[in-house]
Amino acid sequence: MKKIKSDEPRILIPFFDKTGNIFAYQGRDLLGKSKLKYITVKLNPKAPLIFGLDRLDTKQDIMIVEGPLDSLFLPNCIASVNASLSSTASWLMKGLNKSPNDIIIVHDNEPRNKVIVSEYMKSITAGFKTVIWPGMIDAKDINAMYMAGVDYNTAIKRNTYQGLTAQLNFNKWKKV
Repeated sequence: MKKIKSDEPRILIPFFDKTGNIFAYQGRDLLGKSKLKYITVKLNPKAPLIFGLDRLDTKQDIMIVEGPLDSLFLPNCIASVNASLSSTASWLMKGLNKSPNDIIIVHDNEPRNKVIVSEYMKSITAGFKTVIWPGMIDAKDINAMYMAGVDYNTAIKRNTYQGLTAQLNFNKWKKV
């Protein structure tokens, strides 16, 4: 673990379990200058590191994004706190008895990032509903889309695909 040698402004993001107890927290760099954009402290090592479990309605479709801040912009959304959204979705399927039809994967919009492109492929192959961002949107994530004035909710509704349609749109979207 890297040591921080100076004070730096961070927003503190608490992680609550289904019963409202804090099991982790994360400090996010506010200036964009830190080598450690996120510092995460997990108080309960057995709890899955998922943000938003306390406000999840399991009777509705569930959206999954990468970052906690992005999840706050979308209805019934949790954050995986890593790029492996399909792993989080698989955990939801087992733990909450959900099907791939109940889960919408909302990856970051990074068609040139090999890791993100690989994660898209995993989500599509696993059969999850997956958002394939249209080419006219160049913002990286939901937070950036909000800052740019993008109607991301409409974009998600119009660009969520599954199966072969997801594969075809993914092949057009990716740039690696």
